[in-house]
Amino acid sequence: MAPAMWTLFIRITGDTIWGTLGILLVVLVGLGDVPDATRRAGADRHRLTTTVEGRVPPLALRAPASTVKHGGMGDVTDYLATLEGPEHEAVAHVLDRARALLSEVEEGRSYGMPALRYRGSPLISVMVTKQHLGLYPFSPAALEGVADRLAGFRLTKGSVSFRPEAPLPDDVVDAIVRARAAEIDSKQK
Repeated sequence: MAPAMWTLFIRITGDTIWGTLGILLVVLVGLGDVPDATRRAGADRHRLTTTVEGRVPPLALRAPASTVKHGGMGDVTDYLATLEGPEHEAVAHVLDRARALLSEVEEGRSYGMPALRYRGSPLISVMVTKQHLGLYPFSPAALEGVADRLAGFRLTKGSVSFRPEAPLPDDVVDAIVRARAAEIDSKQK
């Protein structure tokens, strides 16, 4: 099928079970590869995983991250693998501090971001943007407790921005992680 036909096929049937079954049937029968336009048009709804060549292997449906226990590789590890240089070191350092403080953390996703999860709830995420790195503790209260120690950093209700050359102090990262973990613990009692 031509890419335009795939796009039309997904747009017409992509929101129904028949669209999902139709895509799987075409991929299994081998009538063609799913083109990039199809992935953009709606394949995200089906959580298709692509290979290096950009092709979709048959039955490559990924389980939701919240149902996967990660003993090694996972969303956070995969995200770190995409980073290089100072950004990689800064993000890895914050995540390593969190893992050292709480041995029970697991990798997962929250609000679409790779995140460390603690007792089933999002603990923190650290992401690289065009202009800075962001630490997201998923809780305004966790940041309020350290706001006085964040002079020189951009602080919003739900995040703190920093640069690789001016990282967050370790004691601040530790305080944020401990505050968020205490909040999660108190909600689970």
